[in-house]
Amino acid sequence: MQVFPYNRVPDGSTVLATNLFTNPNLVGDGTWAEVRRNLVTNPSFEVDTAGWTPSVGGIMTRTTLQWHVGAASLQIAATASAQSAVIGNITVSPSITYTASAWMKGEVGKNFIVSLVERTSAGAYVGETASSSVTTTGDWQRIVASRTLSGTGGRVEVVVRNSFAGAHTYYVDAVQLEVGSTATPYFDGSSPQGSIDHDMRQRWLGTANASESVMEIERVAGLTATNCIAGVSSEAGKPAVRQIPTTTSNNSFFELPIPAAARALGTLIGDLHVGEALTGSLNAIALRLRTIAPDMTDGPTPNLPGTYPLRHEFSVTSTNRALFMHGGSLGSGDVWWTDIGLFAGVYEGPAFSGDTPDDGDIFHEWSGVANSSTSKRSLRNFLPVASDMTPHTIVEVDGLAVGVAFITLWRDDGARWSEVRGAVMAPVAGSWAGVDWECGFNRVTAYRVEQFDSAGLSLGFLPAVTVTLTSQETWVQNVMAPKGG
Repeated sequence: MQVFPYNRVPDGSTVLATNLFTNPNLVGDGTWAEVRRNLVTNPSFEVDTAGWTPSVGGIMTRTTLQWHVGAASLQIAATASAQSAVIGNITVSPSITYTASAWMKGEVGKNFIVSLVERTSAGAYVGETASSSVTTTGDWQRIVASRTLSGTGGRVEVVVRNSFAGAHTYYVDAVQLEVGSTATPYFDGSSPQGSIDHDMRQRWLGTANASESVMEIERVAGLTATNCIAGVSSEAGKPAVRQIPTTTSNNSFFELPIPAAARALGTLIGDLHVGEALTGSLNAIALRLRTIAPDMTDGPTPNLPGTYPLRHEFSVTSTNRALFMHGGSLGSGDVWWTDIGLFAGVYEGPAFSGDTPDDGDIFHEWSGVANSSTSKRSLRNFLPVASDMTPHTIVEVDGLAVGVAFITLWRDDGARWSEVRGAVMAPVAGSWAGVDWECGFNRVTAYRVEQFDSAGLSLGFLPAVTVTLTSQETWVQNVMAPKGG
């Protein structure tokens, strides 16, 4: 059953715009991209000390009396300076910067060092980079060492070392080796999901506590990323693409194809969110919208925290690519994109999807399958009415069951249910339409239909439907002929 005010009878709709980007809700494609990797295979000693060996003396044991993460750590009883624990034979790539970090705890006033030892693939010593000596506070402290490997580097060792000239006992936990020049927050495959980064998951690549660990983010469907990841995220309460640089190149971007309808003249929009200013050497067209070919970009975006609504009108003749430029390299920082849209012609309205809520008489719908088809923004049209027509409601009942011979229309005016004149035991044949000339103004009115068989026996009610008939005027009606108000 449907009920319409007399001046709101639907008469089709007019399409205002079509978003040609088929995934405006930025849903994932079910595949995951690696963002970070912990190369230490037994980083928190939850099971044993496998992979670790003592060096230059000292006694190394697993303990559950102290821990920084999990429920265990590595205890080293040192009798002299330089006594350490080493995890080695970690396969790496030459000419890459790696950072080792470890959380360590010892007696107040003692000293620790973490070092990264480089070897060739055959095991020959190449060099070593150590952190500065850290004086202990009696609590857990993180110690970091970074090294850019030579062209012959193929393996590394992480060394946690006592640099105090005397005997003491210290503890090691949450050891990490990663690509890059900065120690990022510790993780392993057992870290609680969402505890490190709410967009990412952690997992072991093999056996728990005996293999490398990765942090991953789901890829956004329909986007192709170069020198970065375009991952599923959220920003400002909206679905977002999180753009994460992954290489040393600052030609980092994700892209979507430009369909034929928008190539002669089109509009690309997207809101760019910069949480912190990007660091490092940026591309000359960083933080912009770009189309190819010909190569066109919108105006420059400041590399400052903030939200920047970007809009780019374009025309393309070949390759037909729409690019969202990051323009930074690995470690320069992440940015987020929301409200992405691609339109034929000049478009100055908002981004939308088929799920966008109605805005008055403007509504949105998918052209096909949700989140994988274009979406339309349309305006409802209504049948014209004469300005002096008495306000009324129109009731339409379709799909009545076989066996329904009569219906009675009931109206709830807020105090009681009343039969609607002209719709009492009205004969029907599968459907019925009628008018109520006595509906109240400017309040919610409910209608329901009672069904009867050919013998006049009630078959029950259809679900109630509500309507609001608005009028800023007072109408005087003849109760015997209310249509002529």
